[in-house]
Amino acid sequence: MKPADALSLRQYGASPGSHSHGHFQILLGLAGVLDLEVEGRGLRVASGGGCVIEPGARHDFESAHGSLCLVLDSAHPGWARCMAHPRPRRPRTAPGALPGQRPATRPAPGTAARPGPAARSLAAP
Repeated sequence: MKPADALSLRQYGASPGSHSHGHFQILLGLAGVLDLEVEGRGLRVASGGGCVIEPGARHDFESAHGSLCLVLDSAHPGWARCMAHPRPRRPRTAPGALPGQRPATRPAPGTAARPGPAARSLAAP
């Protein structure tokens, strides 16, 4: 078993079969395309993209033409924040508002705006 909190450069090709880890696994695509299935859901990591796999999540991967990823195996609990589901967007206007009224998300004059949640996506631009 690999020690937690290890950083490595890995080349991926044919699928070795599904497996899971007792730690987070963070993948950042450097070259090629890596297709993954995590807990039955498909995702793709291309160059410039990435993903976070939570501890215990059964996953499998394959890269038809080869891929290169920077991989961090980490037990740090802070990675759990990247697993949180994004909040739904607020409507641009309050329900029942008349056209031309101020959007519901804009602060009233003279009040400070509260910062919104930080983006946690590892997707490529």
